[in-house]
Amino acid sequence: MENLKTNERFLFHCGRWLSKRDGDKQIIRELPAEGPGINKPLPVIKYHVDLYTGSRRGAGTDANVFINIFDDIGDTGEYSSTNKNKFERKNVDKFVIEAVSLKQIKKIRIGHDGTGPDAGWFLDKVVVRPEDIHYEEATFICNKWLVTDEDDGLIVRELSLGFAGQPLDKTTYNVT
Repeated sequence: MENLKTNERFLFHCGRWLSKRDGDKQIIRELPAEGPGINKPLPVIKYHVDLYTGSRRGAGTDANVFINIFDDIGDTGEYSSTNKNKFERKNVDKFVIEAVSLKQIKKIRIGHDGTGPDAGWFLDKVVVRPEDIHYEEATFICNKWLVTDEDDGLIVRELSLGFAGQPLDKTTYNVT
């Protein structure tokens, strides 16, 4: 790609299929840039994402769910799932997102598009595990409905690590 104002050229190497039929059937790719002013492009890594649907009656959703993972300076981009029969009550749905490496995961934005006869969703929690062993697993507790006619009416939520509603581990102390 060339910036027509500065004549700077940037390269984006792919080396993978962009196809719904071949390879891993993905048509969207995260490609790190190489070019002027970019000393070392960030690597593309895999993030394993587990979405835990709650056990409440009617907790599952037929809507299209999306997630975006953030650190202090960037994000993975929005990943959407249009697979039907996912996000059922008491289920854990697993996805892999390929994106440029984030330094330290800080928050996620998760929600759905409100479509389908049973769009409401009770999201228990989200666990994000970067495939790179140098990064820690991140758990985001939601424990809320994502539905327009219950709770606070939100169908998109931003969840941060260590927010006030997150339960703490129990520790026993012996005071003498």
